Amino acid sequence: MSFNVFGGSNGLAYSLYRSTEGGAPFISTNWVWIQYVRSCDGVWLTNQPVAGAYYLLGGEKDSDGDEIPDSWMVQHFGHPTGLAGDNSRTGDDYDWDGVLNFDEYNAGSDPNTLRFCVQFDSLRVSADAVAGTIGVLRGVPANVAVLVDNTNFEAASWSPYASRVSVSLGSTDGAHDVWVGLKGRAETSRPTWEGVRLRRDTTPPLIVITNPVGATVSQSVLQLQGYSPEPLASLRYDVTNDAGSLSGLQGYVVSQTFDASLSELTTNWFECVDIGLALGTNWITLRAADRAGNVSTNVYTYIFAYHTAPPAMKIYWPQDNTSVSGTNFTLRGWVGDATATLTAQIVGGGQTNVAQAMVERDGKFWIENQPLAAGANTIFLSATDVAGNTVVTNIVVVKSSLELTITPLSESVLNQPFVTVGGTVNGEACKVWVNGVAAATNGGGSWTTPELDKHC
Repeated sequence: MSFNVFGGSNGLAYSLYRSTEGGAPFISTNWVWIQYVRSCDGVWLTNQPVAGAYYLLGGEKDSDGDEIPDSWMVQHFGHPTGLAGDNSRTGDDYDWDGVLNFDEYNAGSDPNTLRFCVQFDSLRVSADAVAGTIGVLRGVPANVAVLVDNTNFEAASWSPYASRVSVSLGSTDGAHDVWVGLKGRAETSRPTWEGVRLRRDTTPPLIVITNPVGATVSQSVLQLQGYSPEPLASLRYDVTNDAGSLSGLQGYVVSQTFDASLSELTTNWFECVDIGLALGTNWITLRAADRAGNVSTNVYTYIFAYHTAPPAMKIYWPQDNTSVSGTNFTLRGWVGDATATLTAQIVGGGQTNVAQAMVERDGKFWIENQPLAAGANTIFLSATDVAGNTVVTNIVVVKSSLELTITPLSESVLNQPFVTVGGTVNGEACKVWVNGVAAATNGGGSWTTPELDKHC
């Protein structure tokens, strides 16, 4: 239906009402507010009843007598009278912002301010289009708009609200700034926008291997290490050699770099640990998937051959001819082949004790809680690799007559950043340091430190 509005020169807006009963009293709720019109307007109405009566009025109408005109109610809530079911009554708070609808009307403020969040299954995608879900935190949205790489919010195209939105990123890889906007049903409703950065990525992840550095290795257990310049979602690998094959083994991302200028994660460092090799040729097939779903497949060939020289070995502590207080000690050091077997013989006080070392993947080793006899103790340490190559070294450790003890800390202080450490020493002229901090010696052979950083 269409018609023109004539008459009136005061520039005021008139309210247009509709009723299916032409003779109904105007105060009746049968007259429903439709919109404002002005003189000389051409009005076009759709979805109107066939047998409808229309009436132009210069004033407002309050069907339910709640001191809020029907026009304001319809514009903001979609119906002329307040309803308990949608918090549109005068004493309700439609958008849960702490201001009642009646107060919003009197203040001329928007009773339907919106807050929301938008989530996507992944911030990295390989498709031209991606769907997101809107979670409304406050207010009742009626319209939604989406902008991509564009902040001209005034020119946004609005559609009826739906909680799922489709975003077209186009065919260009890289970062795309997506803006999702919501607003209420009123023409004066203030839009609210939320921005999300999505990255379109159709390129499989680049994989760079940093260890081992060559194709020939001399250790039977391999630690495959490397990185990708982008975040990885998964790492799987297969191993094939003369001993058979293993499939679908798990690799692990062990470190990530955050680029503050991009506000996102970039380089991912990974490891595939303890890969058993057979003599000869070994093939490792590594499959890496990025967060956009792209998968790269890389095949690496490693030849395992026995080394002809024994592994390098260093003892960190104790050094040769060190005097050690106490009845037991721990030997620490490093070996160049983490698969080597390390054996220690501790000879002292007429007895010989034999112990095996624990070796970490990086070659660090330790032998804990070994007995320390009075006087000199000779330690013979040997390292033998898988090929049978052996290196032997020996040191002398002397049990000191000095007795130094540390009082165990209570569990109740282990969650504190700083702790006080104390103990005893049987030499009053001795000085004690803990983590490089000098302790105060007290009468009676006791000592204490000021509060120490527990992580020193």
